[in-house]
Amino acid sequence: ILGRKMRAYWIRFVRSGSPNGNRLPDWPRFDAPRGALLSLSNSGGVSTDFSARHRCGALLESGLIHVGMR
Repeated sequence: ILGRKMRAYWIRFVRSGSPNGNRLPDWPRFDAPRGALLSLSNSGGVSTDFSARHRCGALLESGLIHVGMR
């Protein structure tokens, strides 16, 4: 199921420039203050607590990862 969803998002993105459509959950535009992102899993859905669940703040503080928006 997950593989089919991922392929459908990629195909839709390549064809139209947007991954949204074809009865798939809406892939939200990244918005750092809101922190919403699409959770690619069998259950799917939009997640707003990814950073907290995966301790991204600790990674940023350690210097192992950097956030740069251009």
